[in-house]
Order: sequence, then structure tokens, then C-alpha cells
Amino acid sequence: MTSTRRSTLRRLAAPALALAACAALAGPAAAEDKTPRVNLNTDLEGPAVVTVNAEGVWHATVTNYGNQVIDVSDITLRVPDLKGLVLLPDADSPKVLHPGESLRYTLRHRVGPEYCGTKGALYMTVVAELATGEDREPADDAKTFRSDVAACTTDLAIAKRATRASHLPGETITWDVTVTNQGHTPVDVDEVLVSDATAGLEAVSLPDDGWLDPGETMAMRGTTATSDADCGVVTNTATVALSKDSSLWDPRSDNDQATAETLVEGGACAPPVPPAPKATVVAPPPPAVVTGAPRCPVPNLAVRLSGGSATAGGRTTALVQVRNHSRAHAARDMILRYRLPAGASLASLPSGARMSGGVLVHRIGALAPGRGRDVRIALRYAKDAVGRARQQATVTAACGAGKAASAVVRVRALPVQLQPAVTG
Repeated sequence: MTSTRRSTLRRLAAPALALAACAALAGPAAAEDKTPRVNLNTDLEGPAVVTVNAEGVWHATVTNYGNQVIDVSDITLRVPDLKGLVLLPDADSPKVLHPGESLRYTLRHRVGPEYCGTKGALYMTVVAELATGEDREPADDAKTFRSDVAACTTDLAIAKRATRASHLPGETITWDVTVTNQGHTPVDVDEVLVSDATAGLEAVSLPDDGWLDPGETMAMRGTTATSDADCGVVTNTATVALSKDSSLWDPRSDNDQATAETLVEGGACAPPVPPAPKATVVAPPPPAVVTGAPRCPVPNLAVRLSGGSATAGGRTTALVQVRNHSRAHAARDMILRYRLPAGASLASLPSGARMSGGVLVHRIGALAPGRGRDVRIALRYAKDAVGRARQQATVTAACGAGKAASAVVRVRALPVQLQPAVTG
């Protein structure tokens, strides 16, 4: 055989030998790929920050990293942190899981108040389990996700109003109260305490799920009976607070109290019309021709008394507000007469005033259109003056103008201080 022919044969045999060598190398690997391998891989994603009492959402994924088809009914995904809760695959999941395919799960959970305080973070863990077969790599069957916990604060704000601006004595006053969650944390309705000392409150509308979510409002309503002893301005105050059992706290206090008022007037409350001041009879002036505006325009006066409460044996201040609501006419020669309530005495006399038969007389002088004057009168109630005390005020001015008002003061008994017994 010539050397040229031997070289040709070697060239022809080289590819076959290379293929044989590759087959020899690939043979063991191909056999290993055919070995049944079961391997589930679990992943979990969730919110970076969660809020106490609010619902958080987590998404879990279970992927078939093996080479076997797995029946989905054989896969169980548990949440050990939630007492072993078993999650179900999302609605569009397949019946079987081929290699490389994934199942998706959705976990919705309201974060409990136990995460307030020192915990600061929530760790949510999911674990995948197989009913049949053995997972070759169990280390990736579980996954944990960490979420920070927002500050456990809220902001409850209360508002109040009377349904009508005025009432007749004997009518019932209706008060509407609303509480709004102005914070970022939901609040359990059972932890919201609304108080009203004089009007019993009943719920009108509450959240259906029992949680007052941020921006949500709950409504309540209360009533107060009236009589002729309540003539004047009636005020009512309501407050809101979190219960002592709540894990939250409300750092704002300026919106935790609301006061509303209404006027009890008319009927038995009609004030007596003050007598017109006596004029000195003088000779009439020569007749004159009157043109244009009246010679003595009557101003539009108003007087208002503060009611409220006082303590027997203590000092208080009565506020009398006098206003000239006229747009163009000044009130001249104005005189304020204030009758002291029963059981009260004058603690100090306002400058320019005098007493006459239990009535304080104060010359105000003139008030320009749209102006007013506040007169404060210091009183002292006797120690036995407990109950309702009525105060009355009358203001008169030139040209026969006059107005009167009255208000009731509730005088409370002085708290009794017990002296400890002497022993030894």
C-alpha cells in the first residue's frame, strides 16, 4: 500500500473516530439525565413596608426545577407564621406541573397589633411540601420575606353640630357627631371611644368590616331635652379617644374634642320688653319741616349672655356681649343693666359701673355701626347656691332702642375633701 493511499484512509477515518469519542464522552451524561429528579424551588415577594391593622399582599411562586411531571394536587404550600395556613394556587393554575413551569400563590393577611413596639419588622415564610416522592434539594423549598412595620400611630378627629340653629323650650336638641381616621393606620371600631356627658350617643353608620380605615368616617347621634330653664345658648361637647387596650397611639390632641351650640328661645323664653326711659317734659320746639331720614333713627342692637357652669363657693366671670348691627346708625347713650343671679354676689365692680337694687348699671356710651363691646363681670357664688341660676341683661339706647337676653348657669357643688383619720 502506497503512502498516498494510507494518508487518504487516515483522513477518512478521523471524523468517525471523533464521533465515536464524543459518543463515549456523552454516554454517561445522557444516562444521568434520564435519572428521575424531583426538585421544587420556592420564591416569595411582598411589601417593603406593612402597616399594623392593614392588609398586606404577598406573592409566592413554586417552580418545578426537576425533570419529572408533578401533579399539582401533590404540592402543598404552607405558611408556618400563620399557624400552618395552607395556600391554594391562583385560579388560573394548571393541573400538572411540567419541568420549568411554575405555580403562583397569593397571600392576603391583616397585620396584627403585636408588631407594634419592639418588633419593627415582619418575617413571612412559605414552605413547599410534596405528598409523594422525595425532593432532591430541600434547601430551596422554603423562602422568607422581610417587611418593615410602619409606626403604630393614627389620628382620630371628631366634629359635632346641632341639626338646628334654634329650638323652642321643651323641644329636643339633636346633635350629629362624626369621627374620621385622618392617620395612615386602620383602627378597630371597638377601640374608638366617643364620649358625651349630656347627650347619649348611638351609632348611625359604622364600617361594615369593623375597621375604621384611613380617610373613613363613622357617624353617631345624640339628643338633649330642654325646658324653659335652658333659655339662651346651649352648648354640648363630645370627645374621642383610643381605648386603653389599643396598641396604637394618637399623637394629636387638638382635634379630639368638638363643641357645638344652639339657641333655645321663644315661647316661655321670650325676654321682657324693657321700659322706655322716662324723658323730661320740656316745652316743644318750634315746628320744623322734616325731610329725608327720620330725626332719631333706631339702631339695631343685640345683647348676648354666656351660660355654662360655675362652682358653689368659687369665682366665675359672666360675659355680656353688646353689638350694634346697624349699617348706618350709631347707638347713642347706651346703658347696660345686668341682674345678678340668685346666690351670686359681685366680686369686683367693673370700671364705670354702679350697683342699684341688685342690678349692675353700666353706661357704655356710643357704639358706631357694626361695632360691639364686651363687658366682663366677676361674680362669686355662695357655697349653698347649687342648681340652676338665671342671669338677665338689658341694653337700652337713645331713640327707644332696647334688647334683653337671659342665660342659665349650672352651679355645681364644691367637691368634698375627706381628711384622713388620725391614728396612733
